[in-house]
Amino acid sequence: MENEQISSTSNDIKIEKMPIKKAFAIIGLGLSLSVILLNIVQIFVVNIVIKNFPTVYSSDFFRFAASTIPLTVIGMPVLFGVTSFIPSAKTSYKSNISVPKMLKIFVISYVSMTILNMVSLVINMMISGITGLSATNPLEFIQGSNIWITLLFAVVLSPIVEEIMFRHIIINKLRNYGSGVAIFTSAFAFALYHGNLYQILYAFVLGIVFGAVVYKTGKLRYAIILHIMVNFCGTVLPIGIASQKPILMAVCAVTVIGILLTGFILGIITLCKTDFGKLGQDIMPRQHLKPFFLNIGMISYIIVTLIVIVLFLMG
Repeated sequence: MENEQISSTSNDIKIEKMPIKKAFAIIGLGLSLSVILLNIVQIFVVNIVIKNFPTVYSSDFFRFAASTIPLTVIGMPVLFGVTSFIPSAKTSYKSNISVPKMLKIFVISYVSMTILNMVSLVINMMISGITGLSATNPLEFIQGSNIWITLLFAVVLSPIVEEIMFRHIIINKLRNYGSGVAIFTSAFAFALYHGNLYQILYAFVLGIVFGAVVYKTGKLRYAIILHIMVNFCGTVLPIGIASQKPILMAVCAVTVIGILLTGFILGIITLCKTDFGKLGQDIMPRQHLKPFFLNIGMISYIIVTLIVIVLFLMG
């Protein structure tokens, strides 16, 4: 990938900026309203379907559509509308990522997701043991799902919509405030938007990676491709492993093991070369942490998503 300094904004098209705290507040309010309306519609639709069309409710198509379609027609437009008050910034610089570089980013991302998923499982077990609350991992229902429906919703549609929301809309609104602000905010918003403790950790890390890719290249398509690849390995390959078809099980299992081993090795090499002091400042400058968290918008977003997480734990 060309131009490795993500903190540079010299190629961005400069526009008049509103105060950064106000920008954070507007984005937080947009996210809050998006989550609230999304959940209200989902609950309303699900209750209607359960009462009147119970067979439809139990179908794979409905379970996927009930989350993806409202996100597309409600969640994304609401965020776009509210954040329209923030001037958008675009970059005049465009760069490409080579195929080997993309594959390296992908395998490291997948390993990171796998490790953090295991950490999340332990955290959820601890919470369950302490509180008695036990929530089902939202990815568990995918294992027995129709593979074509999974491909349509989880592998193709969801990544496209989520990348438009969190990497295109949010990063373009915050690009002129610096790479750290734009990337951290998009990753933080992406993680909390999932609304459960199973996905929040790895969603944040993947959000950092995808955000850095978009910020560096100026091209959303690379993040969409990476997101699709990660979701494919996280949803379709487990279906193949659980398929009870020996050849398919073997192919999927070998693929997963190969990706994990390659990603682990490349990840260790990358960590050894990383300057964590500089990385921390690149992710979010310290002077922006206070205005990021201490504004009505972000506070409301954190509260709303915490309520969703608690309700999810309560079943």
